Amino acid sequence: MSLKKIIFLGIIINIISLIVLYLTMHKYEKEISANCMNCSYFQDVLINGLSILIFPIVYISSRFIANKNISLVIISLYGIFNIFLAQIGIFNSRVASWSSFTNMEMITGVFLEQYLSLILIFGVFILIIKFIFLKMR
Repeated sequence: MSLKKIIFLGIIINIISLIVLYLTMHKYEKEISANCMNCSYFQDVLINGLSILIFPIVYISSRFIANKNISLVIISLYGIFNIFLAQIGIFNSRVASWSSFTNMEMITGVFLEQYLSLILIFGVFILIIKFIFLKMR
């Protein structure tokens, strides 16, 4: 895959990830963030979404993994993992910081609340990446 396609794919996945993060954690919009008391929900999503940097894994998997299907799954799983970490960050700053959640309770709570959206976005990532891999040769 060319560098132009890698950058395009990374940008698309980052934009989709931020949209998913905003929509899936929207119910905590009215909560006050412990990390930034004056920040809006959108700013909190952007701050937590900065961890969704997918360019290195896209580049590495497209350059060094010969099997495109394995590369496709690795990129998608990496994107899902980063979305999950950002969801945990938002939950932590807006809910868990004001209560007495342990780390395990926080991870479990976010996972049980968001697993359907994570599965759905995994499928969307697979379709988008497959389209870019196959259609943009």
